[in-house]
Formats: sequence, C-alpha cells, structure tokens
Amino acid sequence: MAYVVTFMLIGQVWANHHLMFDHIRGADRVVLFLNTVLLMDIAFLPFATSVLAEAFRDGHGQRTAVVLHGTAFCWFPIAGEIAKVRRRRGRGNRT
Repeated sequence: MAYVVTFMLIGQVWANHHLMFDHIRGADRVVLFLNTVLLMDIAFLPFATSVLAEAFRDGHGQRTAVVLHGTAFCWFPIAGEIAKVRRRRGRGNRT
C-alpha cells in the first residue's frame, strides 16, 4: 500500500513539474539546481517508502517513519515555489 500511495504522489509531482516547465522558456543555474534537488528527493522516496512499510509491518518506529516520509514530500512544494517566485521576478527565464 505504501508503494501505491508513493507512486501516485510521484505521478502528481511529475504532472506538476511538466506544468511548471510549460511556463518557463529557459532556465538559469538556480532553476537547474532546484530541479536537481527535486530529482534527488524523488530518488530518495523509495528508501523512505521502504522504511515506512517496514515500520508499519514490524510495529516499531512508525512515528519516525511517517515523519521521514512526510519530510521527503515537503521539498517538492518548496522547490516549486522558489522556481515560481524567480519566474515572476523575471529570473529563471533565459531567452
């Protein structure tokens, strides 16, 4: 079940990522860095999901596992908002 929920959330992140880049004509170093952080976070999710599933299966460390899994998803909106603010200020769009 943890895998399915995580997969669906990653799908939502992927869709939002494509929508965001539909509005960006080019990217500066900061936007590329934020995109790399997003990729790093997505690559971390299978580990966080396995920790979550194991904690619920074993009945130990559930709270810690939920915090780890939830924290992993907190970086998506943060990176997205920074990229949006840069775009609104005219940064992050190279012509």
